[in-house]
Amino acid sequence: MRVSYVERLLTQNEIEQIESNAKSALQAAITSVGKQPQAYVTRDILPVEDLGLSSESFTFTYSTTGWQTIVNQTLPEDKFIVIYGVEFTNPYPLTGALKFFRNVDPLFVVSVPKVLGYDTPVIYFNPIVWSQNQTLTISAYANATGTEYMVFKGFVAELCGKTIACK
Repeated sequence: MRVSYVERLLTQNEIEQIESNAKSALQAAITSVGKQPQAYVTRDILPVEDLGLSSESFTFTYSTTGWQTIVNQTLPEDKFIVIYGVEFTNPYPLTGALKFFRNVDPLFVVSVPKVLGYDTPVIYFNPIVWSQNQTLTISAYANATGTEYMVFKGFVAELCGKTIACK
């Protein structure tokens, strides 16, 4: 069962537990395909490198209202991604909802209006993991045209040395 929380209702310890669960989900995904987790390094998501965006900022331009695909990225071999939340920089986002897909399978829908009015609206949810060779797709429902600033909270696990050197 997927659950989402508004940041204001969570303690710092609860947020840290969600982040820890996300990292554990990445480790489980690596193990599930027969790979060794210790060969991987975990880092934050980079918009260009990991999601195929045009810049290293989490900005999305809505030229029309309604549903539109904002991320559609097939993960290469030895890359795993987990997303556990979304943060909006504006207290009144243009986005009304988000849908997360693995390949063509819908996994989760986030309703954004429940965070309207918070200074920094953040929604946390149970981690969603994409494994190597799977397609990560995110669709957004735009309530209005314009530029949306939203950060996907998550982590990437990839082989040591690809982006970050091993310790």
